[in-house]
Amino acid sequence: MKIETKVGLLFLSAIVVMVGFAYFLGLINPFSSHNELKLAYNFAGGIELGSPVRVMGIKVGKVKNIEFLPEQKMPSGEEVKLRITISISKKAWPTIRKDSDFYINLAGVIGEKFIEITPGSASADMLKEGAVLRGVDPPRIDQLISQSYGLAGKILEMVEENKTSVVDTITTMNQ
Repeated sequence: MKIETKVGLLFLSAIVVMVGFAYFLGLINPFSSHNELKLAYNFAGGIELGSPVRVMGIKVGKVKNIEFLPEQKMPSGEEVKLRITISISKKAWPTIRKDSDFYINLAGVIGEKFIEITPGSASADMLKEGAVLRGVDPPRIDQLISQSYGLAGKILEMVEENKTSVVDTITTMNQ
């Protein structure tokens, strides 16, 4: 066998191994059984590439891509800065409608983040693959803690200012 033939066979086998490896990793799949959907958010809440996507608590897909798009606007005119691309199993696709909600959720107290999809009503239109929908931004824990400190401070201030009134009210309630 000529050296050129050996090099050619080696090259072809390397290509086949690379394509097989990419298929194994899920980077390419010509027989895909998933549809893609794009979700718009202003706060990702810790979601990452590869995070699961669930419908009614069942894993049906994963997060494929996260993009920062400062100029993106929804058809309503609302500015949104993030676009998250998710893949959803074709088996679960019929349950997702235009009136579905897309939440960024947390599994357990310190668990992983995932996207939870509430199924839409049967009367709502079905989605087209690649549609861009507005997701529900998760609450920001840092803002909630800051607001609770402010609220606690105001309550303490009110109790201090009205100390005699509060004591009188409690005494009256005990009687």
